[in-house]
Amino acid sequence: LTPSLDLLRAILASYAVESGGTWTLRPEDSPTTRRVDLDSAMQILSSLAPRLGYSSASQDKPWRILRWLEAGKTVYAFHILASAVAAKILRTDEDPPERCILVLPGGRAGLLAFKLDRDPGLRSSAEGWRVLKFRQLRRLAELTNLTRQHWEKELSGDQLEPPEQMKLF
Repeated sequence: LTPSLDLLRAILASYAVESGGTWTLRPEDSPTTRRVDLDSAMQILSSLAPRLGYSSASQDKPWRILRWLEAGKTVYAFHILASAVAAKILRTDEDPPERCILVLPGGRAGLLAFKLDRDPGLRSSAEGWRVLKFRQLRRLAELTNLTRQHWEKELSGDQLEPPEQMKLF
């Protein structure tokens, strides 16, 4: 059950930087920093909801989810993650996929793309889901004239890309 070299490379590219033959955790991936990022993403999404005319409801178990609601119905279900461990969410979430959004660090997007590319079952489970990277969310929150139409357009604008090929040795 040894992971493939390609998977190890994708994980390293997602979490670490190499310098002089030594791998180091990226500063933004320290547990403290990521906790702040997760809380910030939840706060930003909570503050954007009323700006766009939605109410919101959150839950922390089994996952950190914030839903934007209109007339009591889910319009968007944001699953806020610090990692690319999304298989269980993708396979078991009860909301329609077109309403579901994974919110994660940009550094995890390549790893998630790698996982989806190599696992047809996971890729099938992810059909209809969208991904919102933390940096894109922060950028959208800064827009003073954000509308529902602009929001929807922006959700489709930042696609998942596989991680860059890197030299391991």
